This record gives sequence, C-alpha cells and structure tokens, in this order.
Amino acid sequence: MKQLGVRMVNIDFLPLLGGAQMHTMRLSRYLSQHGVEVQVITRHHPGLPRYETIDGVSIYRTPIWHPSKVIASISFTIHALRLLQSTRQDYQIIHSHEMLSPMTIGLTASRLGGARLVINPHRGGYLGDVYKLVKQRPITGKMRLRWARRRGDAFVAVSHEIATELGEAGIPRDKIWSIPYLLDTDHFSPTKDEYRRAIRSELGMQDGFWACFTGRLVAEKGLNVLLKAWETVVRHSPDANLVIVGDGDQRSHLEELSEIRGIEKRVRFTGAVTDTVQYLQASDVYVQPSFTEGLPISVLEAMACGLPVIATGVGGVTDLLSTGENGIVIPPHDPDCLSDCLLELLSNRNLRARLGNHGRQDVIAYCAVEKVGQAHLELYHHLVDGHPHSSQPGVEMPES
Repeated sequence: MKQLGVRMVNIDFLPLLGGAQMHTMRLSRYLSQHGVEVQVITRHHPGLPRYETIDGVSIYRTPIWHPSKVIASISFTIHALRLLQSTRQDYQIIHSHEMLSPMTIGLTASRLGGARLVINPHRGGYLGDVYKLVKQRPITGKMRLRWARRRGDAFVAVSHEIATELGEAGIPRDKIWSIPYLLDTDHFSPTKDEYRRAIRSELGMQDGFWACFTGRLVAEKGLNVLLKAWETVVRHSPDANLVIVGDGDQRSHLEELSEIRGIEKRVRFTGAVTDTVQYLQASDVYVQPSFTEGLPISVLEAMACGLPVIATGVGGVTDLLSTGENGIVIPPHDPDCLSDCLLELLSNRNLRARLGNHGRQDVIAYCAVEKVGQAHLELYHHLVDGHPHSSQPGVEMPES
C-alpha cells in the first residue's frame, strides 16, 4: 500500500508563534511518527532557510516577490501551486489551514491534480474566515465559498462556533468534522511545589502571586482590558505580579500603558518564547481577555498545566470552560469583572486548586494527542480509502 502523503498549506508557520502554527506543527509531527509523509508549505521569512526538516516534518518556504500583502499573497499562491503540481505523485491529501490564500491554493491544486482537500479555518467571529469571506469580500468571498462547497471534501471545525458558521455558509453537515487542537498533556502538565520554586528562580520570578497570559500581543487579545483590571488588583494586593509572555505589534503600547497606570513594576513582558510551559508551571492563574478567538491553544496549555483559567466567553472558550466547574468565563471588555475574579482566585487557594484539577482532567479528555491525531487519520483515510465514519464525524466536543 502506498504511503499516505499530506501537504499542509499554511500562510505563516514557525518560528512565528500562534495557535494555528503550533497546532499544524504538532499535528504534522504526530502524523510523521505514524507513518505519514508530511510537508508543510508556507511563506518564506527573512533569515529562515527555504527548506528544512524538523522532527521528520519537511518545511518548504516559498519565495516572496514583494512585501506588499497583495503581491505576497499572489507569489505564495503561484509558488505553492507549482510545488504541489511538481510533486503530485507524492501525496493524496491537501490540508489547507485558513479559508483565504491556503484554501484558494488547495481548491486549485485539488481540481488540477485530483487530491482530496481538507479545509481548516482557525478563527470564528468578526475576525474569522467565514466572516471575512461573507462580509468583507461580498463578491470574491462568496464566489470562493461556493467553490469550497462544491470542491472541498471535508472541513475541520475546531470549535462549535466555527462549525455553526460553516453550516450557515452552506457547507453540508456531513462534510464538517469537529476536531479540536492537539495537545501534548504530558509536556504541558502541573509540577510539584519544590520544582515550581526552582522554575521561578530560574525565570527570575519572585515569590508571591502570579497571573499569566501567553500569546500574540495584538489588539484582539484584549490586553488593554487586562492591564486596567490589573491596576485594580495591585491596588488591593500590592505584591501581585502579572507576566505577559509573547510578542506582537501591541507590545510597546502595552508597556507604555502599564507605566501610565503605575503598575510597570508589577507587570513583566518576556518577549517571544518558543515553549511557554515553564511560565505556566510557575504561575498561579491564567488569564485570556480576548475579544474574539477560534480555539485558544494557550487556554488548553494552561488547563493542562493545572492552572485555573479566567477567560472571556468568545469562540471555542465556551466549548472548554464552565464557570465554577473547571474555570471562570467572563464577558469581554469588562475590566471590573476581570479584576473581581482575579482577586477572588488570589485569595482562595482551594478554589484555584479545584478549578485547576478539573480543568486538566477535562482537557486530557478533550485534546489528548492520540485522540485528536487518530481523528485526523480517520478523516484522511475516509477521504482516500472510503473508510466509513459516524454521522457526527470527528471528536465529540463538550456541550457549549
């Protein structure tokens, strides 16, 4: 039997950090370890090799003709199509991550070469793929959606919200596979108190209460709301600390904002970090104040590390968290509610432990490597070999 070959198409990839990039790498690594020949096709970025292999996964970075968004998108599309056509005999599946350029590439290549196409949006809501196609591109976007309905073989929804949006866009229900992100819950795991103290020492984090955020420092993450809430927390508990792990175009603005609010000594910005696990293990609470999300992989990682999570009820967060059971769900744009929840967890160690323990149990049941990896293998073999699947394919998601 011919080896199964998969081509992942992702407009951005590691070392650029984001949920879609981390998930694509983790899934590709799992597939490679299970006998699948995987190549990731992405855009080139300065300082990176055009081609390399990481953990058995081939990564091909296409040239960019010009830094403008339009020309960069066109060059990515043309070079990716050339590569897919020249290696057509080596793969049976194209897995397009995003419904913009990657989906266009997948739709064109599958039509020309006959490969089966999986389309995988990663965000919902007003920044999500379906919204952009329907609302921001009323002519070309709707044309692409009609094309996707006809030519897409399967759609992966990482949250209930995205599955609903796909259905409302006319995607047949039997083509929508509900599969969350894959997470290594052995790597992202709690640590004992003595090791936690050692980790804090290594990271330069003093004793006391620490709240943590990890992710891209961009406007939709709502970190301005978090800093406003943190001003209130520090006023009530002057020794409380906040660590913001990550980088992005909002970093200088957020650093300035922490100074304006007089909390700069109680807020630490680490910059980009490849592996966030130590910061999570060293912290007491995780905070996700986003205005919109797909399925926030940072929340999954925090839950797996046994942290109690406070998160806004957007996107896939409501698939994961239930207030008082395994975390706390709050409305977006509400610093007063956020500060109240932070102060409650700061003062109640038993509540932190209970929410954190339940959160870890739930995330293991939901996104464990083997479960999610096997769901993707089932999907690919269904498309290539005609293996049957249930009427509700994929991983059973919690009720939202």
